[in-house]
Amino acid sequence: MTVRAARWWQGGVCAALWLSLGGSLQAAGGLSVSPVRLELDDARPVATLRVINRASRTSRVQTEVLRWRQAGGEAEYTASTELLVTPPIFEVPPQSEQVVRVGFLQVPPERLLEQAYRVFFREIPRPGQEEGGVQLLLRIGIPIFLRPSQIQRQLRVQSSTQAAGSLLISNPGNVHVRIDAVQWLQGGAVGAEQRQLRYLFPGERQHWAPPTVPAQVDRIQVSTELGVEDFRLELPPR
Repeated sequence: MTVRAARWWQGGVCAALWLSLGGSLQAAGGLSVSPVRLELDDARPVATLRVINRASRTSRVQTEVLRWRQAGGEAEYTASTELLVTPPIFEVPPQSEQVVRVGFLQVPPERLLEQAYRVFFREIPRPGQEEGGVQLLLRIGIPIFLRPSQIQRQLRVQSSTQAAGSLLISNPGNVHVRIDAVQWLQGGAVGAEQRQLRYLFPGERQHWAPPTVPAQVDRIQVSTELGVEDFRLELPPR
């Protein structure tokens, strides 16, 4: 157990509040979570999230931690006890917020690959509200990443034989890459564009197909969490 993490779990509400510039994720009904994702490592095994209630009624929230894996772009979730969240159940009065602490009691000393989790905040009925008719209950998922000991970020773009103009984008690195959009360029002009937020995990490959097939493509631009990255097409994999 790291000393820093142990003190945090014992300190409870007295722990310092950490804020991020990551914005907030808001669902219908006025409940939001900020920041929208966290990255933890040896130096920072613990962080905080703010659950904000802008609605006119009190929200009762329960948390759930799931290990997050991906295969071919499809998310796979399994129950996890490695990542701890406190408090696990809480109420947020109207126009108020709740600080939620997320972290590891013990971070594995050697990590070759990034590990991914999602913390889900699920709104549940308050006592006495179960018989009050139909209620719209919300569920918000926040990505949590445990960074490897040494980060190797890579991205590779190849032509694909799956469909005309399609691409195979792969991640040979050891941390995720968040892809926001892909552009197919012809002589510097955008011939086709696909905007879709996807996470590409270490070792994962995903196919991207343009909405319309451009006549010629000489370059690909991929918008990621680090900005726009430029690629020249490689031959299809054999």
